[in-house]
Amino acid sequence: MIELNSIEELFDNQQFTLHEIVLNELGVYVFVKNRRGEYLYANPLTLELFNTDESSLIGKTDHDFFFDDQLSDILAADQHVFETRSSVIHEERATAKSNGLVRVYRAVKHPILHRLTGEVIGLIGVSTDITDIVELREQLYQLANTDSLTQLCNRRKLWADFRSDLQLAQKTQNSP
Repeated sequence: MIELNSIEELFDNQQFTLHEIVLNELGVYVFVKNRRGEYLYANPLTLELFNTDESSLIGKTDHDFFFDDQLSDILAADQHVFETRSSVIHEERATAKSNGLVRVYRAVKHPILHRLTGEVIGLIGVSTDITDIVELREQLYQLANTDSLTQLCNRRKLWADFRSDLQLAQKTQNSP
C-alpha cells in the first residue's frame, strides 16, 4: 500500500518519475483518484481513452468520461476501496463517451492511505482491456450450450437447466 501525508505528495516527489515512465509503457490504463472520485492523474493511454489532457483531467470524475447507465460497477468498486481500506480486483463494463464503445476492463484498485491517520485519501487503479477475452468466453459458452445445426439449446444446456430448476424446487419445497 502507498502511504502519504497528503494525496498531493504523490506528485511532488521525484521518486515517482521512474515509476511514471514505466506506467506509460505498460499498455494498461493507470489512474489516481481522490476520495471524491476526482481524477488527479492518468497515464497517456487513459488520457487517450478519455480524449483529454492532464490539465483538463484534474477534478473530473467518471461521470465526465463514461455514460452513467454503466457506472455502477466502477463506482461500487471505488466505494469498496474507500470504505474497507482494501484492494479490489474485478471486471468493469463501461462505455466511454469519447468513442461510444462498450469495453470490459479487469480493474485492480488499491487504497492510498494517509501516513499518520491511516485514513483512505485516494485510490490508484490499473485497468486492462479484456473485451476480446470476455467475448471469446461468451462465444465458448454459446457453442458449448447450443446445437450448431438448429441453434437450439443442446442436451448439455437442457440438463443444466433441469438440474438448476430441480434444485430450486427442492429448496422451495424444504423451506418452511
